[in-house]
Amino acid sequence: MSFIINASGPQGCTQVPNDVLLHYILNANGEQIKVYLYLLMASQNPGITGEVSVEALADRLDYT
Repeated sequence: MSFIINASGPQGCTQVPNDVLLHYILNANGEQIKVYLYLLMASQNPGITGEVSVEALADRLDYT
């Protein structure tokens, strides 16, 4: 199963596809959910998160 991240939608909102909720989130742990939601937000709302890289994400989520 796969899904596509769609970067369109109302500004200031992050839309989560139903397939993700039905098939992936139910089996994910809290850390996986935080990373997914942060990257989804960054893709749908460019500019509000600043740099998006592995290092920046780890710093932002206190994984360093």
